[in-house]
Amino acid sequence: MSARARDAEGRTDMVSFLEGVIFPLSGEALLATLRRNLTAEDGGCIVWTGSRDRRGYGRCYVGLRQGRGRNASVTKRAHRVAYEMCVGPIPAGAELDHLCRNRACCNPMHLEPISHRENVLRGSSPIAVNSTKTTCPLGHEYYSYTFPDGRTVRRCRTCHNDNRRAHGRRRRQRRALEAAE
Repeated sequence: MSARARDAEGRTDMVSFLEGVIFPLSGEALLATLRRNLTAEDGGCIVWTGSRDRRGYGRCYVGLRQGRGRNASVTKRAHRVAYEMCVGPIPAGAELDHLCRNRACCNPMHLEPISHRENVLRGSSPIAVNSTKTTCPLGHEYYSYTFPDGRTVRRCRTCHNDNRRAHGRRRRQRRALEAAE
């Protein structure tokens, strides 16, 4: 079975992307589930009112797949299902970024497929916050350093040099005390 089938008008068949699902919901049933669990809010968000996972993303039941001795429910994130139904397939290696910052929002106009790195840097995590800093806590400018193996880090040259000098002084003092004993 192909990962994504398209009809004559180029639309994605929602059932075809559900690899391994043996009893998928029909496209009409899936659309009815989406309509029943979506509510428009101020700001243009279309919020999923059905069940959500612990991170706040809506979960949409899409069918059953063969489990160990029994059939197992298959759920997908609601915003991904809505995006694929309205816009088309999500590009390989891409994640959907909620431009509105509302994880329960399923409005395809608020979703943008981007790389994982870009998604992290657009967020509010410590990594995203630190990536916007240009100076160290003491006010010195950061510079980029690339190691021979290709890793790149940002450092404050002044603080780094001060720390290396202090480490050298401590090491010389320790050696002098050991020699004196």
